[in-house]
Amino acid sequence: KTLAQTFKSMFSSSQRQAAESIAMAMRKENGVKKSVEVFYQQLNPGNLMCDLLPRDCAKYYVKGWKLKLGKRALKVMITAPPLWFNKEAEAIHEYRACEWSKGKAPTIGLDITSHVLSKGRLLLL
Repeated sequence: KTLAQTFKSMFSSSQRQAAESIAMAMRKENGVKKSVEVFYQQLNPGNLMCDLLPRDCAKYYVKGWKLKLGKRALKVMITAPPLWFNKEAEAIHEYRACEWSKGKAPTIGLDITSHVLSKGRLLLL
């Protein structure tokens, strides 16, 4: 086909009907809404939140107590620990809510207790 013939066929009634049916199907869809729904289905917001301060993002994990902690919660736990929290005995790990590049579930990173606790002080990473 020549370029002119291709352009003429674009304006044929069959092409117009096909375009109208696609347009009608697209009007029925809400692509943005569906995209957000699919995103949140995969996300699981509970994995992202600090267990003690839910508005904070979890950055650390205390394995012995199965606690996800944000920076502020960890600072409180270290500087003014509850009786049940033994900061010397509990290993503190980096926490990743999701391995985005690999699409995997939450992971617990390296033991960073010695980096977080330095001479009784909290080093916020």
